[in-house]
Amino acid sequence: DTIRQEAVDNATLTHNSFLILHSRSTVSATDDLKAQENLPPYIAQDLCSNVSILREALKSGSSIRLSQIVLHILHSTYNCGQNSA
Repeated sequence: DTIRQEAVDNATLTHNSFLILHSRSTVSATDDLKAQENLPPYIAQDLCSNVSILREALKSGSSIRLSQIVLHILHSTYNCGQNSA
């Protein structure tokens, strides 16, 4: 499965979208978590963000993986909104 890449000249994120992308993901980007232990805390934290996980999925070129990550983020965000209502 190949990801089609189309250019987006301008994109606008809402405040909530920005917070979701930069929040800690519940999905692991890599299976090698030991390698992250040797990194400075600010870098290790950045590698665990939703945006970092999405970048890794894009780099992999797998539409299935990217779809799984996006659905997971949307589902977890929806569930958080439901629990706080």
